[in-house]
Amino acid sequence: MRSTVETMTGDIERLLAYAKTPRTRARIRRLVRWKRVFRVLAILGVSSFVLAYAGILLVGIASIFFQPLSVVMDAPWWVPLAAMGVASACVAPWGVAAHRLEVALYADGTESRGIITEIVVGEDSEQQPRYSLSVTAELSHDARIHRFVGGIYEPAAPKVGQVVRFRHNTRDPDDLHDILFIEVVTENT
Repeated sequence: MRSTVETMTGDIERLLAYAKTPRTRARIRRLVRWKRVFRVLAILGVSSFVLAYAGILLVGIASIFFQPLSVVMDAPWWVPLAAMGVASACVAPWGVAAHRLEVALYADGTESRGIITEIVVGEDSEQQPRYSLSVTAELSHDARIHRFVGGIYEPAAPKVGQVVRFRHNTRDPDDLHDILFIEVVTENT
């Protein structure tokens, strides 16, 4: 069984394989390090948030049976909001680093236009539609690639046959997840 460090090193090498310039490789390495640091920070922030709320709940239940603890329950109204703010401040940098890393992985890739061949509509908790798209692009007369991208939120519902802009690193026709979605092209663009 491989260790976690070996697995992470292998993942980094796999990610760096598509980078064509030393500058892009350095940027990917830097963003991988930042993502790791921010992931630890996010875990600590969410853990402290959960522990704070569990402590408030336990003290609240205990104050019902032990009257002197009711003074603790008279804490300012902003304490739960502050705990939520700390957790959000810890998680947000991780999300930003993950997004920037994804963009950096396709910095040296090829931008293409493809046609939507299939759409799957899913619902989110806010009832906003989430789209998963199958895309086919013709790179040259004899080269056609197929890609799949999920979790896309669009203001206007995409339709089969619409054009999509995306970036990809390989010309492998069936490397379905080698895609960085850019946009659904409207008639105006």
